[in-house]
Amino acid sequence: MKLKRMGLVLAILACGVTLASCGKSSSSSSGKANTSTYNYVYTTDPTTLDYTVSSRATNSDIFQNFVDGLLSRDKYGRLKPDLATSYKVSNDGKTYTYDIRKGVKWVDSEGNTYGTVTAQDFVTGLKHAVA
Repeated sequence: MKLKRMGLVLAILACGVTLASCGKSSSSSSGKANTSTYNYVYTTDPTTLDYTVSSRATNSDIFQNFVDGLLSRDKYGRLKPDLATSYKVSNDGKTYTYDIRKGVKWVDSEGNTYGTVTAQDFVTGLKHAVA
């Protein structure tokens, strides 16, 4: 009985230490966290940065941080419009129609904007994916 009680106390202590280490830390003496840096640990290096042809789940974890699609998922996993404002599926399920947000620009990793995103960009991407 004494051994069980000691095990329970150690388990609670271990949980407390673990939870305490998950607390909020500050990166400066002023108490404010550094918000200009994004850090994330990936399990593997990507095999490709061509998200249209990759099927590895570990690559998808990386792509979701820098690619916007026509649709995305909400916190419950349901599809919702992303670059599309809305979408419709035909009765036979063979035709999908997307209304694309106006004014969306192509942006590089430095934040420089380029041309406007068009429907043809998605057509070109899909043709590349199946080629």
